[in-house]
Amino acid sequence: MTESLAGQTVETARRALTARFKSGRIDSAELDARILVGATLDLDLTGVIAAASRPLTSEESIRLQDFARRRLSGEPIARILGLKEFWGLPLTLSAAQAGALAQKAITNARLRAVRIKIVPFSLHTGEAALTRG
Repeated sequence: MTESLAGQTVETARRALTARFKSGRIDSAELDARILVGATLDLDLTGVIAAASRPLTSEESIRLQDFARRRLSGEPIARILGLKEFWGLPLTLSAAQAGALAQKAITNARLRAVRIKIVPFSLHTGEAALTRG
């Protein structure tokens, strides 16, 4: 995003971000814009709605523009924010931690003579699941 969002209201910035994501062919444009605006302001959805008419500060604008640039380049929301929600629980796991966790699961499976499969479920992000096989 080249134009500054500083001084724009939260709602105007969210709508601009949604339009930008749609033009960038991001399928979840509306949701992604809401999540990134909320993360920028450290607000949940209700907080974003309540803050709709307040202007963004220049610092918030810079942070939101950085998030938008990363999302438009194809980076997943979870990687941008460093967390992923699972059944309402926020989980934080770095790529290094994910690799270590997978390695530990494989080692434990071998020790117990359990056959497992590593199943990729997101080729874009490299995320995978371990299943008994």
